[in-house]
Amino acid sequence: GTLEVALDSYQLRAFKAPRGAKIIGCVERVPQEQINLVKQRVAFCQQLAEDMTSGARKQDVTEQERTAFLQHLDLAWQALAEKHYWRARTVLSMTPMIAVFNKLGSYPENQLHRHLTGILQQENTPGDMPKAAPVLTAAELLPAVAAGSQASLVDSGSYNRDWQHMQVLKCDSGSLDLEVNVPASGVYRLSIGYVADTYGSMLVRLGTANMVMPATTSQINAPERTVFPVMVFSAGKTQLSLRRQGGFGLYGVSLQPVYRRVPSAYWTTIGPFPSKWGSNDSRIANVKDALTQVFPPENEQKFDAVYQGDGKQIRWEYSDNSTGRLMDTSVNFLYRSIVGAGEICYAATYITSPDDRQVRIALGADWWANMYLNGALVRSEREQKLVDEDGAQFNGYKPVAATLNLKKGTNVLLVKCHGGSVASTFALFVNDAGDLRIAPKP
Repeated sequence: GTLEVALDSYQLRAFKAPRGAKIIGCVERVPQEQINLVKQRVAFCQQLAEDMTSGARKQDVTEQERTAFLQHLDLAWQALAEKHYWRARTVLSMTPMIAVFNKLGSYPENQLHRHLTGILQQENTPGDMPKAAPVLTAAELLPAVAAGSQASLVDSGSYNRDWQHMQVLKCDSGSLDLEVNVPASGVYRLSIGYVADTYGSMLVRLGTANMVMPATTSQINAPERTVFPVMVFSAGKTQLSLRRQGGFGLYGVSLQPVYRRVPSAYWTTIGPFPSKWGSNDSRIANVKDALTQVFPPENEQKFDAVYQGDGKQIRWEYSDNSTGRLMDTSVNFLYRSIVGAGEICYAATYITSPDDRQVRIALGADWWANMYLNGALVRSEREQKLVDEDGAQFNGYKPVAATLNLKKGTNVLLVKCHGGSVASTFALFVNDAGDLRIAPKP
């Protein structure tokens, strides 16, 4: 006999047959509408891949994210060619694909079925990447509403009873202007969280720059978000303008700086210099003493000079060799200065700026570090009581943010790193508008 069974996604059904019964054949038929849906999703991902490779989204993802996305997209196309539709669908739901969908706020049709998935939230960044900028809430945006714009705070539940414990800046006129602050000139990714009770599109402008895509309402009375392609913005107060036919609500705005790494090849290094901190005396006061002590590189960067280091003579060294752990993303003194841990090393790089400007940076270290710009200590955003304890403006793998006041011309950036118990490394990130020249020597 023949048994025809219809199965839903992930469904398992069991049947009982008389002893001796055998399954001698199986034919599967995938509904054509499901095949078409998978093809549409893969085509959507192909267009997204092109935008990420050579289009408007090229700067929105890291090289690692782009490579992983393209590799999985190739697997999906291969599965389609072999008519393995479920495998193609599954590949699109794997972590590297979802990570890009979430980052860009753009999803294939019906890719996610969880409730209220469009809420704008602070990004989760990997442990060695700078912390993401916070999302400004409706209450924080209210004082920024420009004169002439009318908006009021309402509960999110007034739009959707399943959306609770948030506030929304409601604008009935469909025209809203707010004053936002760009902390320093550089590359940023603007994201907005919004809601509306009618379908439609909203035009968005920040300063004089019109966003290349609208913010579209695809779900009525549900929180949604749009992540716009990265753009260069100048420091200072600027106006965020939102325009829509009909009213809408705004519940969040994020202006995320986009950083570039400054890996080993951009630095000239020297070390080690001594520290009393170590396996025999690990008091934190010894770290502070070593970071406070002024060694020759803090007074001069003479690349032909020879100094007395920790038990040996040392000199400035340069290498463009990226072989070794973290060398393609960071400075690892194990390879640069043959230093394992617990000593002082320095690294210098030169930043040439076309004008006087402020630039946002972030530094992560194993394990303590200070930074000097043109001889002056750079104050970070690390909690002051922790700085007072160990003398380090930067501490730990998670990068700590700071602002550099660059002058027009060449600026000397010096990092003083005190290694921890197992390593001595640091990673610098710069929010570069694209016109800074960074080099290991003047």
